[in-house]
Amino acid sequence: TIDAIYNDWERRWSVPHYDRIWNQQMERRLIDPARYTLIEEFSPDLYSIFQDRLALRADLGGARMALSVIGYRRGKGVWPSDLAAIRPTFVDNIDTDPFHDGGDRIIKQFEILEYFVPIRDQKFGPREDPHPHKIRVFRAGDIFEGLTHNGDQGARNVQIEEAIGQLLSSIDRSSRNSTVQAFKRVADALDNVGVTGSNYKSKVNHETIQGLTIALNQQALGASSPNLTEIIGMANEITLEQAHTIMIDQLRILFEDADFTSAYADARRSRRMQADVAAQGLEAVLRSGAQAMMNLQQQLAPSSFGPDHFDIELDDANFIIFARGIDRRADWAREVGPGATDYLVWPPILTLLRSEFRQEPPMSAWSD
Repeated sequence: TIDAIYNDWERRWSVPHYDRIWNQQMERRLIDPARYTLIEEFSPDLYSIFQDRLALRADLGGARMALSVIGYRRGKGVWPSDLAAIRPTFVDNIDTDPFHDGGDRIIKQFEILEYFVPIRDQKFGPREDPHPHKIRVFRAGDIFEGLTHNGDQGARNVQIEEAIGQLLSSIDRSSRNSTVQAFKRVADALDNVGVTGSNYKSKVNHETIQGLTIALNQQALGASSPNLTEIIGMANEITLEQAHTIMIDQLRILFEDADFTSAYADARRSRRMQADVAAQGLEAVLRSGAQAMMNLQQQLAPSSFGPDHFDIELDDANFIIFARGIDRRADWAREVGPGATDYLVWPPILTLLRSEFRQEPPMSAWSD
């Protein structure tokens, strides 16, 4: 079993993150923790390391590209038209986006890091005046770990995990194969809307939000008690905008979860699902819903350090370099930071945070 786990990690380490192997469940997550207690205790789940490596590669490549763009500007007095312009004076090769989905293997036009100059490289409508590019910067996560004064969060997390365990048990006891049937209902609901890991943002709208919310609700899964919404403290009556935010966040978390994507692949292939695989998929659905609600609450209830995010505007005195992020979609770096979809390399997020704390225009030190 140990050999199987480490061989699986080694195979995954040597292939791109869009390889087919990622549609399969990780060996580490297939073990029975009761039977393999020592492995469970001493062999951690390394999935986060794979994600950290993608981020590190984006940082390293992006730093090379950003320094080259700055050198080009100082040498010629203008921003390069595209990243190809910095070759071969500053770099031999243009760094690729580690989050890319393979793209065109011949042209490779979808593989490089994204670069643009605000206003200059953006398209505006016929009645729209050119304006600075707006970026929402989320500052939750490791940067502020331990700084938020929310002493009951740990206890609430324990309650949520216990509640999810009870809900899964109640689904399993309700009838034969109920776990598999419940998960297949989730898969069917997503299929009916045509939701995937790359298009979920566009698929969630006023026509689909209600159906998706019902399909991913704990009552629809066959479990009504205990109530996760009450444990989290989310109001029963929420606005359509809040429901939209929760659903987008829940789907983002789901399609990043290996347990869910593995179970979803089984359900879509109409193969006979194993009850434990379906249970892991349902657990991911419940946990993602809880996490999405807590994320929204964090945004609605600012800490003593200010709101969960802040907005900046950058004009053509600046340039932007970003990677596609975990959803593999280039979204013009409209939302960046921990938990956001695009991965911003330049301007550095810490620089933007510093400007925000100093209450000065973003990148003012760079502009000076």
